[in-house]
Amino acid sequence: MNGVRLLNLPPKIISWDELELTVDERHIYTSIENRMQVKFNALLKRGTVLKHYSMVLVRLAVFTGKLC
Repeated sequence: MNGVRLLNLPPKIISWDELELTVDERHIYTSIENRMQVKFNALLKRGTVLKHYSMVLVRLAVFTGKLC
């Protein structure tokens, strides 16, 4: 407050790790990705992507979480 930091946080560290997926893992990932693409395209065709953007983000997060 008044220009004084409430917390002194350490510097943010961002790392990017690329993983090699097995054939089975790639199949599962691609299947889920395709399902999400179909749902997104349906919303896009109806013109309701912005109306349902939070649902799209939640579904992406849930499916991504299932993959991990």
